[in-house]
Amino acid sequence: MSINRNKTDRVPITTPKDLTKEIDAYKQVKKYSSRSRAIQELVKLGLESEYERHPGMKNDIQLVLDQSIED
Repeated sequence: MSINRNKTDRVPITTPKDLTKEIDAYKQVKKYSSRSRAIQELVKLGLESEYERHPGMKNDIQLVLDQSIED
């Protein structure tokens, strides 16, 4: 089974003010319509970076996801 990013969840987060300002600046530079969209992109880029630095991590995450579906 592959990771499905088509469904959405609401995930409230708390960030330090300086990080929020940086996210808002990123949103403005990238011309995203919402802070939520900017955060989604940053998380996606962060995960992709982790997968590149740690090749087995994506498979490990998929195993965890598969187990949560079975429970």
